[in-house]
Amino acid sequence: MISAIILAKDSETTIEKTLQSLTWCDELIVIDDDSSDGTVLLAKKAGATVYIHKSNDDFAAQRNWAMEKAKGEWILFVDSDEVVSSELASEISSVIPAAEPGSSQIKTWIPGQARNDNVINGYYVKRRDYLFGRWLKHGETSRVRLLRLAKKGSGKWIRPVHEVWNVRGETGELSHPILHYPHPNVAQ
Repeated sequence: MISAIILAKDSETTIEKTLQSLTWCDELIVIDDDSSDGTVLLAKKAGATVYIHKSNDDFAAQRNWAMEKAKGEWILFVDSDEVVSSELASEISSVIPAAEPGSSQIKTWIPGQARNDNVINGYYVKRRDYLFGRWLKHGETSRVRLLRLAKKGSGKWIRPVHEVWNVRGETGELSHPILHYPHPNVAQ
């Protein structure tokens, strides 16, 4: 079972697209940081379970709190301005063991690549950033990879801002990126 967790605050312009990209997950959870727009209503309309919880600018604590609410054995964190492509969704589904614990679908593993044999505790995902609808192919944003998928209970988030998921044990890397649309216009 995969639980997708989305942290949101005043995300009415992006939350629907984010949640639509996660319909393949078993559970959708939105942790709303006291939005003043229509984020909560849109998230509920999309079928997500919504919790209102103030982050107090400590995003690691917010994410750790959210993990306690999730029912899934695997947790996928997606920001409210990100989209999981169908290719990434398929890849994630292929690396989560078909039967927990001990899958009969063990694959030959190349270090650093995805596998579905209960050895890997988490997966890094590359992030593809877009600005005004165009992919930023060069510079530091072209090399961003974040640990976003992990077994529940395998670690915790640290650092209040620019938080990092500190997962124990082996990790792998997925080949398809998560799509990030942080600034749809100059005002944002």
